Amino acid sequence: MQVAVVDATSHVHYVNVQVGRMADSSTEILSGLKPTDRLINNPPADLLEGDVVHVVTPARGYNESGFASDADSSDNDGDE
Repeated sequence: MQVAVVDATSHVHYVNVQVGRMADSSTEILSGLKPTDRLINNPPADLLEGDVVHVVTPARGYNESGFASDADSSDNDGDE
């Protein structure tokens, strides 16, 4: 199995990995990646080795639930 990673110059590289356990929403990777590797989540089929990509930081809500914490969601106007 391979995963797509982005190097420091924003080029794509496909890396061979050894897969461990697989679940519905997660896959255990036993070897092949470093903690500093930047993975491409769901790369398109036409993404090729060496392609240049534009790396963006996801906006809130893209990878987060978007639920406010208890402190953020308190209603201070006294209405119930």
